[in-house]
Amino acid sequence: MRNLLLALMLSCLATVAQASDLHATYNGRFVHLSVNGTFPSYQVERATGDGEFELLLLDLTGCTGICNYDDLDLSAGAHYRYRIRVPREDGSFDLYGPTDLELAKGMALSFHSVAVPNPAPARTRIHFTVPAAVAGSGEVPITVVMFDASGREMARLWESTVGIGDYEVVWDGS
Repeated sequence: MRNLLLALMLSCLATVAQASDLHATYNGRFVHLSVNGTFPSYQVERATGDGEFELLLLDLTGCTGICNYDDLDLSAGAHYRYRIRVPREDGSFDLYGPTDLELAKGMALSFHSVAVPNPAPARTRIHFTVPAAVAGSGEVPITVVMFDASGREMARLWESTVGIGDYEVVWDGS
């Protein structure tokens, strides 16, 4: 009877993984989540502030080695909690997390884009994206600057206030 009770206790303890098993990073554009493991299916959930967890992804194809998810729908200044639920055959779940992440409001970010083609001839295009996590629901000031290989500023190509979206600046080489 003692061995049975110990096995039951260990089984219950194994249903909640350590929060450190779920890793969340923010790169200025999106939150990247990863958890080590091989799962036939898994669910990614997010809560904003002290709110309830909501389903972001139900992956029925599963993963092998590392499960990844990128959350692109973000707001500057928001506090997010993430967790991953892995269903078991008996209907219960293994939980990974929660892990917390706070996005700074009005953060200054540096985006790096490569001129295409590079090395640049007389005319080249620079593409960049302003993500929701940066602009929120408003606009942000953007400056596009050309640097040489040593990091020296060569030209300020464009300055404007813009909202979420993809942009292109054309440089004529002057």
